[in-house]
Amino acid sequence: MTNEAPPRKPVGLRLNRRLFPGIGSTLILAILFLHMLLLGMTQLVVPLYSLSLGASEVVLGVITGAFGVAGILLSIVSSVLSDYLGRRPMILVAFVFWIGVGVLNLLAPPFLWLVGGQVLVGMADLCLWVAAMAYLTGVTSQGRHAEIMSWGGGLMGLGLAVGPVLGGLVARLVGFQPAFMLVVLLGVLGLALSYKLPSTKLPMAERGAFLHRLSLSHRRALGLVRGNGSHVFGPMRMAVLVMALGTASWVAVGRSFYVAYLTRLGFSTEVIGLLTTLRAGATTVAQFGFAFLANRLGVVVTALSGVAIGGLALALTPFLTTAPVLALVGCLGNGADRLRNPGMFTLIAESTDRDSRALAFALLNTAWAATTTVLPPVLGLIAERTALSATFLLVGPFVAASSILLYVWNRRAASELSR
Repeated sequence: MTNEAPPRKPVGLRLNRRLFPGIGSTLILAILFLHMLLLGMTQLVVPLYSLSLGASEVVLGVITGAFGVAGILLSIVSSVLSDYLGRRPMILVAFVFWIGVGVLNLLAPPFLWLVGGQVLVGMADLCLWVAAMAYLTGVTSQGRHAEIMSWGGGLMGLGLAVGPVLGGLVARLVGFQPAFMLVVLLGVLGLALSYKLPSTKLPMAERGAFLHRLSLSHRRALGLVRGNGSHVFGPMRMAVLVMALGTASWVAVGRSFYVAYLTRLGFSTEVIGLLTTLRAGATTVAQFGFAFLANRLGVVVTALSGVAIGGLALALTPFLTTAPVLALVGCLGNGADRLRNPGMFTLIAESTDRDSRALAFALLNTAWAATTTVLPPVLGLIAERTALSATFLLVGPFVAASSILLYVWNRRAASELSR
């Protein structure tokens, strides 16, 4: 008689102790949901408020682009601080910034206050994103990152789905100022949740000269980009490329300019919020399903295919004028594009050690920030001098670039299999 162990059941995408080891990861998932809820609210309400105050496309682009200023200047600094101080302090600071966002927007109408509020949104996103992703991937065993990223991405998408409809409803029923007061209250809630987050001891968290460590991190960042994968399409480089392409389409074009387009069509605030929520709902479904697709198609193929399909859907927007068709195409495009998020996180988690992971996420954030800061004002200028529809049509080259990358990647994979 042999003592054979019973066959192990596949884990799949279900909550269990192996996938979510401890209260820390569960709290971070809740914190990520709350953060994205706040982000979804502000990224709908702030453009609507700006347009109600008479903002032009250029001003709207400047307000939108201010979101990425902190990411360009402080991404690597945030990764060093995340290792130096720990994950929890960075997440606490993020919700302090969220409280500041609500306060600054309450001081509007001067557009400078709205710009300042968006800069603080970027700082909150930067502090939380790097620390939370480094924590979440750090407590997940190798080989299970696609699953945890599906859950994390899905809950973040759920926050983005609830945020716009909540913000749009509050703005419609009681006005924009109460919506910003709600941001303050939810920021306080996030602060309370973050305080309960268990502290983690990091391998590289020894205290030393901060400026010296910051200088070393910049050099290590260059090393990550140069040395992560000998091929030109190594995992780190591919993650940065996918981030830049997706940001150039659905973040730079598909955020404020999408809201402006719906406003031009005469839709009410709650209808715009509903359409934005439907798009975010498709994001939730897509990111929960990422692990299923990645296991069958591969991480890179899934992410790049999503960026190409999403960009194509966005380029079709100027030809759509009815709410049902806009909802259908918007759901398809936004859901497909957001497959890139868990794809990028998985590429980094599986190709870097824990000591370098926060820095790798910071590099990814720099690529995002550079694109989301520079493109919206340029697109606003183009829209003001030509037509709003031109901003959507300019997504075409990004779709083509994604398709070319996908073709080259598949050719490379085929050649390696034939060896």
